[in-house]
Amino acid sequence: MHSALITALVTARRHTCPCGARNDEPYGHCRKCLARITWRRHHRHSSRHRRRAARFARRAARVLGLSLLLSPAAPRR
Repeated sequence: MHSALITALVTARRHTCPCGARNDEPYGHCRKCLARITWRRHHRHSSRHRRRAARFARRAARVLGLSLLLSPAAPRR
């Protein structure tokens, strides 16, 4: 292959997003892929945070309930 053709192929590959779209930045993603990556990162974090908050609330309720049940001032039935 000619060196000019190889250089053109390398440059074209460098300016191509993994999804196949052409982008302006070398070795990057197109705007659509960047938006999707950002959205997934944001929503993955928020759902993980919600699960952790719910788990903490359940544990706190369990500990509070047990402490009230086992405390000496608890009413006996």
